[in-house]
Amino acid sequence: MKEPPAAGALLADQSVLLTPGGEYQSRKPGFVINYMALWSYGWTGEKPSPPSALPFG
Repeated sequence: MKEPPAAGALLADQSVLLTPGGEYQSRKPGFVINYMALWSYGWTGEKPSPPSALPFG
């Protein structure tokens, strides 16, 4: 795993089920529906380039 930069903050978002229902009716409260975490985020000033290959093949 890559070490985080010396300066910056961990940015995270998490969706947690509070009340079962709908497509999550069989899950218990506290079930993690979705999560995302980033080590850093910012503007580089560089022009983005597309990936050389699709991520799923």
